[in-house]
Amino acid sequence: MVARRQAWQAASIAGIAHRGAEGRGNMYASVGDRFIVHGRTVGDPERHGVVIEVRGTNGGPPFMVRWDDGHEGLFFPGADSTIELRPAREHVTV
Repeated sequence: MVARRQAWQAASIAGIAHRGAEGRGNMYASVGDRFIVHGRTVGDPERHGVVIEVRGTNGGPPFMVRWDDGHEGLFFPGADSTIELRPAREHVTV
C-alpha cells in the first residue's frame, strides 16, 4: 500500500491520473484541488470546479465538486478530466 501511495503522490504532483493495480484509471484528489473537464466535442466549453469533499477511500472518487457556475455535485472523473493541484501541494516532495 505504501508503494502504491507513493506512486499516487508522484502522479498527483505531475497532475495526472494514476492507473491502479486493478488496471482501471483512478484519479486521486484532495480538498482544494481543481478539476477541469474538457468538452466532449469540438466547440463544447470546459467545466472547472474545486473539490470540496472527498467521499472515496484514500483520496479516490467520488468527489463533491463546486463548479464555477455555482452548483455542487458528486463527480466521478472520466478520461476527459484533468486535475490541477492546489498551490500548497505542488511543492510536496516524495
